[in-house]
Amino acid sequence: MHASLVDVRNLAAGYGRRAVIKDLSFTVSSGQLWAVIGPNGSGKSTLLKAITGEIGLMRGDVLVNGRHIQDWKRQELAHFIGYLPQRININNFMKVGEYLELGRYFKLGPFKPLTAEDRAVINRVVELIDIFGLLDRRLLELSMGQLQRVRFARILVQEPQMLVVDEPLAHLDPHFEFQIMDIINPLLENGIAVIGAFHDIELISGYATHAILLSDREPLVGKAGTVMSGEHIEMVFGVEVRRCYDRIVLYPQNQPVSGSHRR
Repeated sequence: MHASLVDVRNLAAGYGRRAVIKDLSFTVSSGQLWAVIGPNGSGKSTLLKAITGEIGLMRGDVLVNGRHIQDWKRQELAHFIGYLPQRININNFMKVGEYLELGRYFKLGPFKPLTAEDRAVINRVVELIDIFGLLDRRLLELSMGQLQRVRFARILVQEPQMLVVDEPLAHLDPHFEFQIMDIINPLLENGIAVIGAFHDIELISGYATHAILLSDREPLVGKAGTVMSGEHIEMVFGVEVRRCYDRIVLYPQNQPVSGSHRR
């Protein structure tokens, strides 16, 4: 049986008095990959911020490992959840190696030296993400794709039980998009859960176990194959959906699927 890591119950969240997310309930268990999809402005990032305690809740509950999100201290939560937001304020003059080391200080506390075990964890992640050649470069010297890979490595260095990722494939070349997804797969097999906002519906449809489809209609929640059905995707995104093996392929509506219109 999979362990429940996050329980979201009747959640309403947003900004000011405007609720972007309304009456949303679901449970994330170990080994699951939840894809949060929907048009721009539908609340994907808002949902992830609510789960990680970045914003307050208007109504409902978010329980992380059985405890209310409000009861977690930031450093304590970082032991459990690795959070990759779309934007983060970082010292761009910091070297990549130094930036990765910060991920271990969530466990150690400030001003404590890294141990041999900490170094071993960092080295394993560096090899996994294939960023050894970037360690001595400053963050400002990196391309957007390189920086995204480094940021993903940074949350893995924390050794969390769950990843919450907001557009983790943004700015990546196709080769590295598949590389990141192929890194996530063995994490799932080891019991880590992932919930993330994704724009590339075609790609994530081949990996997600569960999905949340947000729109101006009632949220759809459940197994990925059911939520990401052709009917649902066509209704929300205004595209035509075809299936190719275990993935969906999108086409413009009312357009031929050959020639210049093929994606």
